Amino acid sequence: MSASDPADRASFDDKDSQALTERLRLLVDIRDRRHGFPPRVYPKCFVGTDAVRALVAENMAADVTDAIRLGNMLLDAGAFHHVLKEHAFKNEELFYRFAVDEDHGSVATTPDGTAVSWADFLAPLTGGGPDGDSGSLQAAIPARDPQLGQFRQDDLEATGVSPLDAHNTALLDCVRPKRWGSTRLRKVSITWSSSAPAPGAS
Repeated sequence: MSASDPADRASFDDKDSQALTERLRLLVDIRDRRHGFPPRVYPKCFVGTDAVRALVAENMAADVTDAIRLGNMLLDAGAFHHVLKEHAFKNEELFYRFAVDEDHGSVATTPDGTAVSWADFLAPLTGGGPDGDSGSLQAAIPARDPQLGQFRQDDLEATGVSPLDAHNTALLDCVRPKRWGSTRLRKVSITWSSSAPAPGAS
């Protein structure tokens, strides 16, 4: 069975997962690594082969297959992940990063030491500021042109643009095949059975 086979996947409780993760984290070499051309730096990561070797050497896993299974259980529990989130845990030269080593950013501070907030960015854009003016990020709707009613109106029939011009007729022929016949409404007479009351009859 392969490491990605569902039968190879199992799980354990959070307490066991956390203890195993902390122990594995002490055993592997976590550092910034380079890979690719041009080289890209992957910060704070470890190599899959090193983790497999450590799991077997410390008797946390019986063999390589067991170590891969255990690594995938930790990966599924969210203890670590492939740096590009493209691979399951494998006994290969792939880079993995523990969740605690993930860079989640930090809160920026202003020159006076207070935390930066959205208001610091939005106030200049919206006109809101110390004077109390509150603006909006919504674009302003232009005023109605007072001369709009004075524009010349073209006779669409005379210019050949109308619902029944050649282009629209061709379009309708594509939408409604000719074999359907006319689209004009036809009068339909309905005869009611004597056993069923006519609509509206009580």
